[in-house]
Amino acid sequence: MLFVLLMILPTSIAIKVVRNPILDGGFFAVLALALAYLPVRVLVNSVTAILGKISFSMYLTHFAVLESFSRLGVSALFPRGDISSVLYFFCVVAATVLVSFFLYKGFELPWISCGRRIIGKLERGYTPSPTHSLRMTPNFLFVEEGKKNCH
Repeated sequence: MLFVLLMILPTSIAIKVVRNPILDGGFFAVLALALAYLPVRVLVNSVTAILGKISFSMYLTHFAVLESFSRLGVSALFPRGDISSVLYFFCVVAATVLVSFFLYKGFELPWISCGRRIIGKLERGYTPSPTHSLRMTPNFLFVEEGKKNCH
């Protein structure tokens, strides 16, 4: 939201708002702590919780979305200008959220679950004996013969 506000403000005002990275970092740290202890419904809700969960996927996919928009000619639909840039920004964010949500559900969650199962086995002291037969699965994980893979 701060990014959009800074895009809309005239450049002279925006530069004065973001003037000291250390003070700004301190401000956001205090804001994060305040929101942790006194959540404001506008900033702490189910939408922001989902965005927090998919944020790593968004980080990884936003360049692919930008490149796809460029190659498909979507970026050419937005002429140069302030309002067009803001609209383009929101289109990129919407597409990135959509792609990231499906990657999170279809890729990240299954692997997080797999990692939890592996950690659970390690924490319980699971050590396969040398006589266990292992087979290699298509995704290159070794699993015990007769056991299901992490998926």
